[in-house]
Amino acid sequence: MFSPVQLGYYNRADTLKQLPVSNLSAALNQVTFPLFAKINNDDAKLKEVYQRLMCVVIFVIAPVLCLMIILAEPMIRFLLTEIWLPAVPYFQVLAVAGILYPIHSYNLNVLKVKGRTDLFLKLEIWKKILIVVTLLATFRFGVIGIVWGQVFNSVVAFFINTYYTGKIIHYGTWQQIGDLLPTLLLAGTIGLIVYGLDIYFFKEMQDILRLIVLSLIYGMLFMGISFVFKFKEINYIRELIKK
Repeated sequence: MFSPVQLGYYNRADTLKQLPVSNLSAALNQVTFPLFAKINNDDAKLKEVYQRLMCVVIFVIAPVLCLMIILAEPMIRFLLTEIWLPAVPYFQVLAVAGILYPIHSYNLNVLKVKGRTDLFLKLEIWKKILIVVTLLATFRFGVIGIVWGQVFNSVVAFFINTYYTGKIIHYGTWQQIGDLLPTLLLAGTIGLIVYGLDIYFFKEMQDILRLIVLSLIYGMLFMGISFVFKFKEINYIRELIKK
């Protein structure tokens, strides 16, 4: 349905998005599954550990992906040269979908350590059906329609996965949204501020300097506001470092 050139742009955008998402998720999965398995008979402890882990992961991945969305153009031009700039809009949309990817993995890990492979299988079947239906509905709008379909799938999958997690360890969808929302709102708001600064003050700067300066501004604003408003994730990270 699509040309090799379009497929190349999509593939490059997806590969770039996977760098922070998959690497972080894979590393943490190696730790979290054995950890969940050790406490699988204590629902209260499992909920506490899962909650803390999820908050810390989103606290790391959300600002990283938001920053990459904002700096997608200079980042891709610097890393891959100008010929890959058509991949920018694909990357930006895919990065939005990628923010929830670690949460999907950890929700499914809860099912596995609880021995609910029956639910795991059902969820995977329903989600694969959803992917096919979404693909059939979006391919007519081109590659950009397909990547927006992935965002839709990611959001729906979040509600499906967290529904069953809520049933098993009493940590449902709205509780998880309540824990994630402050970080997501902070990451997005600072992203808008940095985007405005980029447009008005840094647009003509060399790509490497633009990436460094705006990354520093974003990082200082994000961490500074997190400290001022005493985000619980700061304490979680301190405890992890001490251990």
